Formats: sequence, structure tokens, C-alpha cells
Amino acid sequence: MKIVYILFLPLVLLFTSCEDVVQIKLDEGSKLYVIDAFVSDLRTDQVVRVTTSDSYFANREAPPVQNAIVQLVDLSTNVTYDFSYTSKGELCVFDKYCRYNCAFRA
Repeated sequence: MKIVYILFLPLVLLFTSCEDVVQIKLDEGSKLYVIDAFVSDLRTDQVVRVTTSDSYFANREAPPVQNAIVQLVDLSTNVTYDFSYTSKGELCVFDKYCRYNCAFRA
């Protein structure tokens, strides 16, 4: 019985600890553009999300860039696919193993 207490005591000490709250002061950096996209060869809407960077501790969704124009260019055929904020995403079919170039303007 004594052995059980001796083995139980280190487990109790292992799972109890002190916790200090650390407040880190981070400087506000410059706003950068963040482009988040997933382009596939499936017949689905292709979505490109353009936002600006936000502070690390911000508890909100990153603000979108509303006047952004994104173009995706197929490098083999020179076909341009335009994405804009007003459209909900275009139905585009992309080929496998093709190279694309992405251009961004705000």
C-alpha cells in the first residue's frame, strides 16, 4: 500500500504546476498583401482570397482587399483567367501539369 502512495505522489506532482501569464508587446508591422488560393483541375469554382496582414493577437478575420484584381495566366496557351472581388469566382478548368503565372494588382 505504501508503494502505491510512493508511485502516486510523483504523478500528482507531475500534473500540477505553476502558470504565469506572459504579456508580450509586439510592434505593429506594416500592412502586407496576403494571397490565399487553391487552384485545381476540377470543374469547381476557383477561389482566390486577397487580404491584408493583421496583428498576431488580433481576434478577427483579416480584412479583404476589395479593389484587388487577380489574373492567372496559363503559360502554355497564354489564356488569362480574371478574378475580381465583385465576382464570386469563375468556373475555370485548369489542366494538369501546366504552368501558371499569377499577377496581382491593388
